[in-house]
Amino acid sequence: MTKISTPSMRKLAPVNFFSCNADQDALFTVCADAPVKEALEITQCLVSSARDAAITAAEALDGDQPHSLWATAYLLEMAIAVLEAAVSGIHTEERNHG
Repeated sequence: MTKISTPSMRKLAPVNFFSCNADQDALFTVCADAPVKEALEITQCLVSSARDAAITAAEALDGDQPHSLWATAYLLEMAIAVLEAAVSGIHTEERNHG
């Protein structure tokens, strides 16, 4: 019998990011084999912090300048909603299956 992998058992694949020179060498790497559920929860915190920073910056600007910051804040708010839905779905699936 094949065992179905639950979301808490799924692991991340490594991803390099933030190039630091002209050769596009990555400065950072998301570690392989980290649990997806915990990674989503951490990402939710990171995106929430980015949204809060965008809102603070937009509120500090006068005139038409904050438009792109408000757009960034709204896009981050949508990303947070998707992350919250994913984390909530994982928690629900774990409660229902194990």
